[in-house]
Amino acid sequence: MTDDDTSCDDTAAPPAHEAVAPPPLFILGVGADGLDAARLAELLDAVTGAPNLVIMLLLRDRHLLDEPRLRELLGPQSSLLLRPRMAMRCIPGVFTCRPARPW
Repeated sequence: MTDDDTSCDDTAAPPAHEAVAPPPLFILGVGADGLDAARLAELLDAVTGAPNLVIMLLLRDRHLLDEPRLRELLGPQSSLLLRPRMAMRCIPGVFTCRPARPW
């Protein structure tokens, strides 16, 4: 047998495909228990940076946190901020921060 000849038994098995898990979801209810912007900033600091993290903010009292302040708290992740439209069938005042894309 030459170096160019290979046997079928010498080929490696294809790698097993890993199951893709859904991203972790972190839900913050803002306003229900008097959570203000300072406490929200602490919570966001504790959870941001995790890979594929999805943060959903449920704002009971919309006036407690305006969108510019929310973008400031989210920092670099604010570019991922979505405000639901009527067609999205979401509750008004709910913001979702999508997971960052690896590309």
